[in-house]
Amino acid sequence: MTQIGKIGITRQCGVCGRTLLLGEQVEDFTNGVRRVSVCTLCLSEATARGWLRAGAPAPPPVEEDSPEAGEKRGWLRRRRGPAVVEEPEPEPDRSLPVPAARALERGVDAFNASAYRRTVASIAKSFGVPRASVVVLSGNRPDAIVTVAWELSWYQYRVEAEHGGHVRLEDRGDDPGVIDQRWRDWNAQVADDGQLTLV
Repeated sequence: MTQIGKIGITRQCGVCGRTLLLGEQVEDFTNGVRRVSVCTLCLSEATARGWLRAGAPAPPPVEEDSPEAGEKRGWLRRRRGPAVVEEPEPEPDRSLPVPAARALERGVDAFNASAYRRTVASIAKSFGVPRASVVVLSGNRPDAIVTVAWELSWYQYRVEAEHGGHVRLEDRGDDPGVIDQRWRDWNAQVADDGQLTLV
């Protein structure tokens, strides 16, 4: 009798980074660089980021030299809110030290203003209310580490509190038991819309 082995191909959601289940319904998008799969929980987030569904016609080009085009781009940025883009980390400004307490608040504010807040809210619809912690790193660069954990999944984000609140996905996993003890001071609550509040 022939035995069929497991298929070793895994896919991840291009928005929340979650490993997609075999047979799970997904939509293919183009994020401007490559084609990515998006789970049903993150479809609205992918659209909000300006990603196009695979096969959809591309928008007409905008003339860079047009003053009206520049005004329109500025209006769109204000309407959409701050974009979360994976970029190289800027050098810290040593002349602007931030006390730890203020860095903690700025880290929470920056996360709440990011697209990852909506990602957490989407996941919470399926997994329930998560535990959360916000920890400020010591040193000259007091970045904040936000950890959000459910029983079956966890995500960790790094917030550059000193530099406009740039947020990026730092780590993730399926077993919250592997989270380092220093990130387990559950000092924050997560609302239905993904907003963090310190407790």
